[in-house]
Amino acid sequence: FFFFLKPAKKPAKKGQPRNANKNEIFLSASLLAQYLFAKAPVEFLEAKSSENLIEICRSVKSEFDAFIQADTPLTVRIDWKGDFAAAYIILGDRPFIVNSTRECIVARGVSLNVYLHPIIIRDGQRISCAYVELKDINREECDLLKVQLEQTLEHLILVTDDFTPMLVQVETVARLLESKSSDSLYPVKERRETLQFLRWLSDGGFIFSGLSVWKPLSESEFSEGSHQFSERDVILGIHKLSSTYGRQLAEELQEDLTLASRSDQLFSMSKLRTESLIQKRLRLVNITIRERSTDGKCVTFYQISGLLTSKALSEESSSVPILRQKLKDLLDIEGAIEQSHDYKSMINIFNAMPKEEALQLDTPDLQSLVHTALYIQNNNESAVSIREVQSGRSVLALVVIPRDRFNSETRKKLQSHIEKLFNASSESSEYYLDMSNKGFARLYFSVLVSDSFSVNLNLQSLKDDIRVLIRDWREQLRDRIFSSELFDSPHEMWNVYGHAFGEDYVKLQRTDEAEQD
Repeated sequence: FFFFLKPAKKPAKKGQPRNANKNEIFLSASLLAQYLFAKAPVEFLEAKSSENLIEICRSVKSEFDAFIQADTPLTVRIDWKGDFAAAYIILGDRPFIVNSTRECIVARGVSLNVYLHPIIIRDGQRISCAYVELKDINREECDLLKVQLEQTLEHLILVTDDFTPMLVQVETVARLLESKSSDSLYPVKERRETLQFLRWLSDGGFIFSGLSVWKPLSESEFSEGSHQFSERDVILGIHKLSSTYGRQLAEELQEDLTLASRSDQLFSMSKLRTESLIQKRLRLVNITIRERSTDGKCVTFYQISGLLTSKALSEESSSVPILRQKLKDLLDIEGAIEQSHDYKSMINIFNAMPKEEALQLDTPDLQSLVHTALYIQNNNESAVSIREVQSGRSVLALVVIPRDRFNSETRKKLQSHIEKLFNASSESSEYYLDMSNKGFARLYFSVLVSDSFSVNLNLQSLKDDIRVLIRDWREQLRDRIFSSELFDSPHEMWNVYGHAFGEDYVKLQRTDEAEQD
């Protein structure tokens, strides 16, 4: 195979000696094959004939050459082969290509058979040259997936090209907050926490996807209620988009601006309905900073959109700027004595909360969640708390249950029940599991709700529902036996049959079927 793909000589340009442009690297089929298959899974290579591998190599080289000649930022081609599809993806190398591509493919319900991703250096430029084999896909789906991949990678190009300018803007805001005089509208402590939070984001804590600096507005425009957010001095990353995705994002940015303009908060954060197409398919986080001019006559709003990184999410909240101040305020309100049992418990509960949700909630809401978790520490039962986040786009439900009642099936039941309660789509909520307490499992469900939704629930009824949902099969059987009209002596029936059914039966049969049996 490699003998067949022998190195080719680069043809000389007309009127140019064959040894001209020695620094320009000509990619031969042989060299490409070595790049492409060097790290390919053994099973993949064993399943392919030499002819198959030659065809793959030729197709990749064809796309690579077309990419170079066309001087375009991106090339995507998908060929349907009948029992599988082959995707060829060529673009300048940059972070997040592999994960963003994989997330896009998986989101379409398509399986990956192999993902080959060599980096080829040509004239000093690093070029990502991917070959992907896809399963469970038909011809029509290939066309749709191609459009989705192009959209995802166009977003990625925007985000990575504007990464440095976004960092510069974030540092500019931090320095403005750092240089404010002591008579500023916002206390020194609040400004310090905000600027340190921004630098924490810049130090590997955030995937910056978009940034906008809105044209300053005068105080008179605010007081008269005539302000319109229509002009931006700076617009970077995905905030530039004018597509359907971009218009939806712009609408949500406007919603957050309106909320921020109606309050005097220096910092606010929300989770948008719009999902990130970069790295992870999660709802975008949007941060809004309100900055006043030195004379106090003008207000400028900064908006930063993206995702918290794994590094950021792994840090304890008690050490993260803004969150650590919220924790301090909470402990002060509670009057918790340092190093006491309640003091340590509150810190543990706070550290285990999902950070994105904790950053959106105010101190009273955080206090309510902590109380819910603390309450059940001394009671062998379930507890629940529902809080609406400031943006109104979602609610956070905390469900605490005895640890021995938790399993993946219970989690699915609880998630489904809560989603139905809020009229949310099935499996649309994000959930977080905290198993740090030996006796209890804490489950946080972040549920996306409609604009017209209002939190008005009967918590006691919800608690009763949860108690039913977390009962195991034998507890449900016991309830059925004691409420059944089929048995004259339910106590005797329970004593005889309560533990008579084997595990295989329990897995396959419902309790109403066991009652009849």
